[in-house]
Amino acid sequence: MEYGETESVYLRLLYPYTQAVLAAVPSHDPLKKKGHVVLEDDVPHPANPPVGCAFHTRCLRASAVCRETNSDTMEVEARHFMACHHF
Repeated sequence: MEYGETESVYLRLLYPYTQAVLAAVPSHDPLKKKGHVVLEDDVPHPANPPVGCAFHTRCLRASAVCRETNSDTMEVEARHFMACHHF
């Protein structure tokens, strides 16, 4: 999970899910090439979320600790927060 002031988050995307979501936004400039982040695996069912980080089933950085516990939310920059074991 990542949140903060808009400018801070957009200028420095840190969390893999935020990177994937914003990479999927179409550009208004058809000549501008954007990098794509491909999320693989299944989306967990919201009624039965996985233990640990809710994104670990689709995260390229996921490790054993992600599958076991949630990360505490930390302020990584002024007014820019993130919960990830791998920051």
